[in-house]
Amino acid sequence: RQKRDSGEYFSNHCLRVATTLAEMKLDADTVAAGIIHDVLENAVEQGFQITAKDISEQFGETVQTLALGTQNSEWDFTIEDEEVPGYKQMSEAELTLAKDAMYDERTQQKILHQLSGEKGTDPRVILIKLADRLDNTRTIKTMKGTIFESADERQKRKADDTLKAFSIYAKITGEIATRNELADLAFEVVENDRFMQIWQAMQYVLNHEINVDWQSPSRYERVLAALSQIYNPERITEEMRQIIPLERIGMTKEALTVYLPGLYGMHQTWKRKKEKTTFTPFDLYAKMAIRIPDEQRGKQSMADYCQSIIESFGENGWEDVSAEYNKKENSKPVDGALIFIRQKTTGRLLRVFIIHESVWKRERARIADLYRTDADEVSKQNAQAKLDDLKERYLALITENGGSRDSARVLQQIGE
Repeated sequence: RQKRDSGEYFSNHCLRVATTLAEMKLDADTVAAGIIHDVLENAVEQGFQITAKDISEQFGETVQTLALGTQNSEWDFTIEDEEVPGYKQMSEAELTLAKDAMYDERTQQKILHQLSGEKGTDPRVILIKLADRLDNTRTIKTMKGTIFESADERQKRKADDTLKAFSIYAKITGEIATRNELADLAFEVVENDRFMQIWQAMQYVLNHEINVDWQSPSRYERVLAALSQIYNPERITEEMRQIIPLERIGMTKEALTVYLPGLYGMHQTWKRKKEKTTFTPFDLYAKMAIRIPDEQRGKQSMADYCQSIIESFGENGWEDVSAEYNKKENSKPVDGALIFIRQKTTGRLLRVFIIHESVWKRERARIADLYRTDADEVSKQNAQAKLDDLKERYLALITENGGSRDSARVLQQIGE
């Protein structure tokens, strides 16, 4: 009987979260926890007495752990007025928003702590929170204001949190499609003018206006369809396989993959240009990965591989325009290289990663594969290696920061 701001029953949201987890092919415990992820806190609001023990008796200890892990911190902690710096000078509205910010920070600390491996933690909590935030972001336009915040302010605050935290959770757990959708939907809310510049550039390339209901939860499907029309990954993959002499440099055709970026990712890349005005159709791009087999490691340097590939592009009407972009400070030329190439006749742009196969597999590994019954052994090993690495980095960062769990700083450093 509980309803959301949109007027629909809250149970619909819970079922959509569970459906997303099922589509990720996660185990039954995770899907069950997705259905009841808000039960503990919502039961209190509705006057029902449901405890963690009830969940354990009905669904087992694993589901209980996951349900407790997904519970927002406002149900775990009480923040007294005195804990808020400067509370005496605050109005009721300011104090309420300050407490909300503290609750949000503690919730982020709790989510991050799922990487610690300590008793009572489980990385599947992060995946459930991602599915939950994905549905909330798809329906963010229905979010109403409160007596302390307008609808627009509340939507932007949630979208900003999605960009700064949840899109990074999706990245570090290997949920790339979820990351792109979360970031793009949040980007549309937080920086709508910038988002619409990219959208208009896409429509210009397609030479027609695309009708999108920007209030619809399925609006992102239209965005992806339009981007796929501009940069068809399958067609470009075949085209690139004809251009690059893969066999000559010890690779098979499967070593080359073309895939789509998110609009927010394209915006971030555009910001790295040394000279920029507004986003134009020439700033649109597709991503391409060229994976060097591990058995080829050491036969040539990464610089030699890059040179061979750039020369192949040059012989076929493409030019290296990497110098137009500022390099990232954390780039690792030993493990891989990033170049930008543009077709001279059409202006098409490709963002090309040249990377060792084992590094690629580790970067693209999905934590979800640890809990999928259909995942092969190699995928599970890569997922476990990724989780072990995340745990090591998380614990090291906590130690480096003197025990401080500043979620924004820790998450940003883990995600780099």
